[in-house]
Amino acid sequence: MGRMLKPGFKPEVVTLTTLVNGLCIVGKLSRAVELVDVMEERGFQPNAITYGAIIKGLVRTGKTSLALGLLEKWEGRRSCRVNVVTYSTVLEGLCKEDG
Repeated sequence: MGRMLKPGFKPEVVTLTTLVNGLCIVGKLSRAVELVDVMEERGFQPNAITYGAIIKGLVRTGKTSLALGLLEKWEGRRSCRVNVVTYSTVLEGLCKEDG
């Protein structure tokens, strides 16, 4: 991952989103969140799929409160793009937590 973000090499957001999704699938959610932060710091624009992958991973592992907190944090950024699927994922997680 470090080599992908070095000067002179500019991967597509789709490539980085695939990496974020892979990290979420194997349970490395904190690394996925870190990668999104690095993406933004380096001028990459995460998209709804990027954010959705992390939200889905958090909800799937019972961390819906953290997912909601990140969603609220990200919504404050002009660059944040989320969609109805992302919101539905959080709502589904909240409903499961309430039983």
